[in-house]
Amino acid sequence: MNIDNIIEVTEDTFDNDVIERSIDIPVIVDFWAPWSGPCRVLGPILEKLAKDPDLNFILAKVNVDENPALSIAFQVQSIPTVIAFLDGEAVDDFVGIKPESQIREFIEDLIPSEVDLAIGDANTLLAIRHYEQAEDAYRDVLSQFPGYMEAMVNLGHTLIAQGKGCEAIGYLQDCTDGLEYTKAQALLPLAEYFCKVDTV
Repeated sequence: MNIDNIIEVTEDTFDNDVIERSIDIPVIVDFWAPWSGPCRVLGPILEKLAKDPDLNFILAKVNVDENPALSIAFQVQSIPTVIAFLDGEAVDDFVGIKPESQIREFIEDLIPSEVDLAIGDANTLLAIRHYEQAEDAYRDVLSQFPGYMEAMVNLGHTLIAQGKGCEAIGYLQDCTDGLEYTKAQALLPLAEYFCKVDTV
């Protein structure tokens, strides 16, 4: 990662550099001022993390003295204020100085993991009803991340959509936790119905 992902942002460029770019990559906005001691401490920590090849994000720096409208828009009442943007929206923030380890954790929570990226592609195929491709994609996810329940329940869904009820039952019955369990329980009667139809 090079310093191309550390940018100065103004009121004129904010929509393009922060809102639009956050659809593809997390953008961390540092609201700062050159006269602020805490800002002079936090800035170098953020810049160091932005140069870390393991952390794929944009650091956007907003000088509050030069861009007062942005401070008002995002209710920045004290500095430094750090706001994280994902998918065009502010999703998390903190005010003041934090240890580098905590800031790293704050950033890592925003960056999609390998499984997030893999399941995202499969979910897109399911949403547009490309069931055979979705089935293959969910099987790929489960080969890399065995027991990943979101993939199991959604694979069950794609199998039901293709009339493969008996096969779907196994995946749905293995979903035993949280929201995925609830979804699986809702799909099981349908899977059992198609299984009976299939075996008649």
